[in-house]
Amino acid sequence: MPQLAAKLTPLMSSLISALLQALSYPHNHKEAVKKLISLLIRLDAGAAARTTFLAARTETARRLVRMIRFDGHIGTYISELSITIFTVIKHSADWFLASFKENEVASSESCLCYLKRYLRHNVLKASSNGQNP
Repeated sequence: MPQLAAKLTPLMSSLISALLQALSYPHNHKEAVKKLISLLIRLDAGAAARTTFLAARTETARRLVRMIRFDGHIGTYISELSITIFTVIKHSADWFLASFKENEVASSESCLCYLKRYLRHNVLKASSNGQNP
């Protein structure tokens, strides 16, 4: 049995790395994210799953914001930007709470901290510099 334990540790870390890489894929759908996170939680990698999920959603938000075209009308741009950002936030929060339901209170607080940090860093910082986010 000790021989098996020695082989299991590197295989487990390799599996966790592969699952985290799959979780960081920006085009994942909700069910795939939930499945990957549940597997990572079973492998005691819940904190890494949380960090990777939030980083992937941040990258998705940035990618979607960059896709918004500015045609010269600031009102249209702000409208599209706000719809995009709040839709990403809504979906991220929904997916997060569905995936980390065993620690709902802690997960909610973690998600809210992430959202505040994201908005403060990306939206408010860009608007104070007079730039488009």
